[in-house]
Amino acid sequence: MIPPVFTLLNASSAVKALLGTNPLRVFPWGEAPEGSKKPYATYIVYNATPENLLGETPDEDTMHTQIDVWGEASSSCISAAEA
Repeated sequence: MIPPVFTLLNASSAVKALLGTNPLRVFPWGEAPEGSKKPYATYIVYNATPENLLGETPDEDTMHTQIDVWGEASSSCISAAEA
């Protein structure tokens, strides 16, 4: 169960304007390179429950994902979070 966080954020021109395009500065929690340009975002799945079906492959999972934005000033974090 891996949420498509990067794919969804990369599809947003507002997010790319704030978090870059080459590369988009969005990382799994704990994997942002040291010294990454700010602002950047990290994400983590903190709760996940797979659907269990007896007769077929499940078509969904329930996931709770936290996205944190890191920046030099709260204004850049708020702008990125709103995007």
